[in-house]
Amino acid sequence: MNIWEQIVRDKGQEFLDFVIVVNVNFYFAELEIIDLCAKWIPRRSILKEKFLLVHHAADEIRHSEQFKAGVESLELEWDKLDFSKYRISDVSDRFSKMRESDDELEVLVGLNLYAEGVLAIEELLQLDRNASQYFPAFHQILKDEGMHLGYGKEVLRRLINESPENRERAQAYCNWCREHLKQYHGSDISPVIDQAAKFGLIDNNFREKTVERFVTVMSSVGLSAA
Repeated sequence: MNIWEQIVRDKGQEFLDFVIVVNVNFYFAELEIIDLCAKWIPRRSILKEKFLLVHHAADEIRHSEQFKAGVESLELEWDKLDFSKYRISDVSDRFSKMRESDDELEVLVGLNLYAEGVLAIEELLQLDRNASQYFPAFHQILKDEGMHLGYGKEVLRRLINESPENRERAQAYCNWCREHLKQYHGSDISPVIDQAAKFGLIDNNFREKTVERFVTVMSSVGLSAA
């Protein structure tokens, strides 16, 4: 009996599908982030900040491989998956605004602080704590995401301190993220959150903890998250 068959026998098909959904959506999110890093590496003129993006992209390459390996560890063939069955549109859509943006402030707030520093970190933290046997790579990935949050804060603080106009724009992007977060918990990811809580893989107060993390992260760079 294959590992995925044992999971279906012991936990049910919905549980197996959830494990696949998590790995598949994180995998494709990493590809989006790699593309974003590639766009901004040549645009950065401060060498240290350029190197931070190079490291960021290299981490995401490794993470994508780890998420793919998470599916293959179930003795499933990655290339034979029907990805349309597992993709969550909100996970893809959250990157579209940043992909089209030519404002690095927007990308720093939207990617490093929000998508990674809030959404990904809270998801990874709770899945690692509650279900590390199904997501063994998440502990290390979580540490890397914390570093990416730190990279973003470092560059964002410099830009914010450069001018009042930069601070105002950063606050506007923070406001957009705040509104997205309100909708995010009611979007097509909402049933997945409820399912994960039902399985005990995340806490019942997951939504509230995500909001708390948002306030903490944005406040740490002087932005109002209220």
